[in-house]
Amino acid sequence: MKKNSDLYDFTQNLGGQVFFAAFKTHISQEQRDDWTNRPPVMNIKRGYAESPGWMMVQAQEFAPEALTVERFRKRAVYSAPELTLALLELLASEQYFDRIGEAYHLTDKGQEAIEKSTRFRMTAFDSFEPIDADKIDKVVAYMGRIIEESLKADNPPGTWCLVHSRNRAPDDSAPPLAKLLQFSSDFNSFRDDAHMAAFNKHNVEGHVWEAFSYVKNEQANNASSLYENLAYRGFYTEDWQTALDDLTGRGWIMPGGDDYAATDKGLAIAKEIETLTDGYFFAPWSVLSNDEYDELIAIMQLLSENCQTLTT
Repeated sequence: MKKNSDLYDFTQNLGGQVFFAAFKTHISQEQRDDWTNRPPVMNIKRGYAESPGWMMVQAQEFAPEALTVERFRKRAVYSAPELTLALLELLASEQYFDRIGEAYHLTDKGQEAIEKSTRFRMTAFDSFEPIDADKIDKVVAYMGRIIEESLKADNPPGTWCLVHSRNRAPDDSAPPLAKLLQFSSDFNSFRDDAHMAAFNKHNVEGHVWEAFSYVKNEQANNASSLYENLAYRGFYTEDWQTALDDLTGRGWIMPGGDDYAATDKGLAIAKEIETLTDGYFFAPWSVLSNDEYDELIAIMQLLSENCQTLTT
């Protein structure tokens, strides 16, 4: 498997497959019900970065520092500040945070919610072995070496997101697959470090870059369709039109009536940023020898296949 965005996507899908397989086959119905029956506020926009659930994850990554709109958006660069503030205020109204000035501090209730999630992961993965234990230990060891090497990365890309992600890392006594799930999150964090470093070279705001990506990939071609696809980010049609105007001024897109398309210059920029992102992200993987890399991929594929079998 080549070291490109497909491999990164595989690391993310694998984490989800392992979690779902453990959830469906390894824990009791009572435990599943306890996890599923969350407070209603935690089901709002579930699965999105712009959600109460992800806000709580970020609170854990920043602890003991308080959350602010600015801190949250240093990583969630695609999210509108107004929506970020609204989510923090919503969670404060539910007593997960207490606000002091512009800073949102976890309450006892908020801390307990985080600890409950951590305990669930430990329970869900305890003695869960969809493949042989020695193979699980090996893949976790390989991933751990990559993450340790990633933490040594120069700036750019830097390790701001990754360092905060590691604040959630379980201790050495945790089940191996709980560590693997955290490594999947760590890969996501370092990919954010790499990608933001790549497109920030062009001094472009996050939501403007996302607008360009949607136009380039022909997922949206005007402000209205950007809003239809990306309303969950908290930006509105007028914001997306301003983003399109910015991109037009850069020569990355060109208008044709009410619609827009990427220019050759824009496509070249996109290719440059994709290559740079992969370069930053996969540089630490060189800590593995070719044989070790091949073994890592083979075990990851086996783990993926067995988890899929367990859930079908």
